[in-house]
Amino acid sequence: MMTKTNVIIKNVSLTAREEKSLPSGAKPDRDRPIGFASIFFELENKLQQATTVTIQKIEVRDTFTGFVQLKTEHPQTIQLKPLEIYANNLQLTNKTGFSGFGKVKARVTIQIGDRTETIESLPVEIEKH
Repeated sequence: MMTKTNVIIKNVSLTAREEKSLPSGAKPDRDRPIGFASIFFELENKLQQATTVTIQKIEVRDTFTGFVQLKTEHPQTIQLKPLEIYANNLQLTNKTGFSGFGKVKARVTIQIGDRTETIESLPVEIEKH
């Protein structure tokens, strides 16, 4: 997706898994994370000057209800160099797993200057272990 500020969001993808079974040899722990999501995204600065991009939030949502399953807590500012392609793989976890039985998708909300853009991944099945 090309924005009016010449920053391209090239890709957003998601993998999600839930591990309710205790790993072999591990002791029971109520505070152990069981919901996991990996969000991969790429940005490209098409300008020959540096550009500041703020990742406002990244959320993993249920595709049927829109319920937020996982999310980032704080915005992150990125300085894109001239003509730079920036790739990031963000890991999110929770201690409750995923509610519902449907698919989930990632939503990445970025701010470039005074414009805000939201990009979504394709829906994916949650791997259950």
